Amino acid sequence: MWDPEVSDTLSSSATPTWQALVQSQSDAMLADLCQLIGYPSYFQFDHSGSPFGQPIDDCLDATLAICRRLGFATYKDPDGYYGYADVGEGEGLIGIFCHLDVVGAGEPSSWFSDPFTGVLRNGRLYGRGSQDNKGPTLACLYALHLLQRHGPGLRHRVRVVFGTDQELLGRCIQRYKQWERLPDVSFCPDSAFPLVNAEKRLIQAYLYGPPCEELTLDCGDIFNAVPDRALYTGPQQRKLQRQLDLLGYPWRQQDNATLVLGQGAHASVCNQAGVNAIVRLCRALQGIGYRHPALGLCSLVIGEDTSMRALLGTVRDELSGELTVNLAKLKLDSHGCQIGIDVRVPVTFSRQEYHRLMREAVARLGWRYEEFDHLEPMFVPAHAPFVQALSRAYETVTGERARPRSSGAVTYARAITNCVAFGALLPGHPRVEHMPNEFISVEGLLKACTIYVEALAQLQRLSLAEMAVSS
Repeated sequence: MWDPEVSDTLSSSATPTWQALVQSQSDAMLADLCQLIGYPSYFQFDHSGSPFGQPIDDCLDATLAICRRLGFATYKDPDGYYGYADVGEGEGLIGIFCHLDVVGAGEPSSWFSDPFTGVLRNGRLYGRGSQDNKGPTLACLYALHLLQRHGPGLRHRVRVVFGTDQELLGRCIQRYKQWERLPDVSFCPDSAFPLVNAEKRLIQAYLYGPPCEELTLDCGDIFNAVPDRALYTGPQQRKLQRQLDLLGYPWRQQDNATLVLGQGAHASVCNQAGVNAIVRLCRALQGIGYRHPALGLCSLVIGEDTSMRALLGTVRDELSGELTVNLAKLKLDSHGCQIGIDVRVPVTFSRQEYHRLMREAVARLGWRYEEFDHLEPMFVPAHAPFVQALSRAYETVTGERARPRSSGAVTYARAITNCVAFGALLPGHPRVEHMPNEFISVEGLLKACTIYVEALAQLQRLSLAEMAVSS
């Protein structure tokens, strides 16, 4: 039974107590994380009957088994789209939205250990999904377990939802919304601390241009990552390699081709991190005499300015900053040119106004613009009581000011009313999701778990009326 006086006492002195309790569970949490990393839970076609492949379904089953061991009630969607764990029986419902699917591991040679084996090295646990999102998922589960065992009681029910298709189309969360109750307030541990209350509009699109008779390129795989390699298979191998050396760009011989190397990063931070290998290749090709408008567009217009101000002017707002463009793909041959871009548009900038600017700019080039995918932005006011509760929890544990901020990333918060992104990456810790040698700091994981215990305790103090306030 919920006792506000006990809650106030525990909350005011919670940090040392929760820290010690989290530390006592660290070995079990890390063992569970290694188990979940062991499932190659990226989307794949198979004949298992599972919607996104047997490994994802197996990972969901394993996660639900962990939940039952921790004392939670569990449910699995009959078709395998999602599962969840419930604790408590209060009238209010607090949600935590996690995902168990991951992106593929990419080139095995880029990893110094098996990507689907958890490896502890120098205070870091390596493996695909360690940071995105299996580590944060377990931090939330253990936080809820500790609050259930050692807290003052649960005033509201807590539900941890496990998605299975976040990295692709989000079909899991749409299925959940179709069949299940939506929580009164929620957070997803799929971003960074202190708290993200605004996510930019996401638009993925193609630019179509003229063909090229003398050059064939096919670079880039996915929209939402800065490409870390770009392959050239043409006849000017030695000339290109000398130009790459002159520019100081690393490359590698791969059979009868030249592989230009960059530095991968998430598309949402392409203006802050990563080195685009396609941009490097285009610059080098221009340097050895190739002339095509796609090379200039990639190397100069986008390569020199990820906000594309030369084409679009300045597109920004005070809430979320400037528009960013990630050059993700380039195909060029005698049939035509196709450039794939990932655009993060400021929250308050309308889709219609963006389309007008982009289509006019592309038309001036004599090219064609075609949208591939779109996601609406997300915004929850910083004064919403549950946002303030989460901010207080972060400040209580870390002693640092919690200022809600915006992000270009995509989380479940876009799909769920009254939901924000809350952790689990701490300030100063490298963002390595989707990258080779993905890892999570053990110290950071345990501190995130401590923050989540305090956050859940703070949320339990809200009344139903306070949870309904989001504007």
